[in-house]
Amino acid sequence: MIQTEFNGNFGLDEIKRIQLKNTRLNSFYEIRFVNDKRKLYACKLHCFLTNDGSPKILSDLKVGDKIWIDISAFSSDKSLK
Repeated sequence: MIQTEFNGNFGLDEIKRIQLKNTRLNSFYEIRFVNDKRKLYACKLHCFLTNDGSPKILSDLKVGDKIWIDISAFSSDKSLK
């Protein structure tokens, strides 16, 4: 059996909005969270771990889902790419 432990580098955040962003060269998704101003930029191949431990790809996520993210990787402008 595999056991998962999260250290202080990870946080559980509730999704407020998932929005497709298009540029001239590519497209990506911007995920915003309920309790803070941080943004997560992801492509549709990204996979996330929910609060109940189940994995979901980006297209399966919905508003209200809570996902674990690596908060130590946020840049100074509060975004994560």
